[in-house]
Amino acid sequence: MGYHILISNDSSPDNLLLDHFLGSATIIDFYWESIGHQLNLPIIASITEKADSEEGFVLSDDSLILFKEEMKIFERYWLNGDPNKGLPDDFLQNVRIIMDGIDNAIANGLKLMIG
Repeated sequence: MGYHILISNDSSPDNLLLDHFLGSATIIDFYWESIGHQLNLPIIASITEKADSEEGFVLSDDSLILFKEEMKIFERYWLNGDPNKGLPDDFLQNVRIIMDGIDNAIANGLKLMIG
């Protein structure tokens, strides 16, 4: 199963401003959630749990700002490198695309979803 990160406007949910492949469940577990646990980043550490829940993974307003702060720490971790984990191709570029999307969502009062 693969996960996508989506950013949409409530008034036009079919008009996605970002639809980006985040990764398979294995990629999310290994490169995202395990690091989220290690760095005490609760939103990142629970991506699949929330995305697979009945409520879904939806962030807006203050929770989106918290996610942005977690993403800064997450990106810094990977920029400094972990010699024990080789990154998939374009991983850091994808993190940057997601962070730009988060900035756009915050600036325009949009929702971010992972599913």
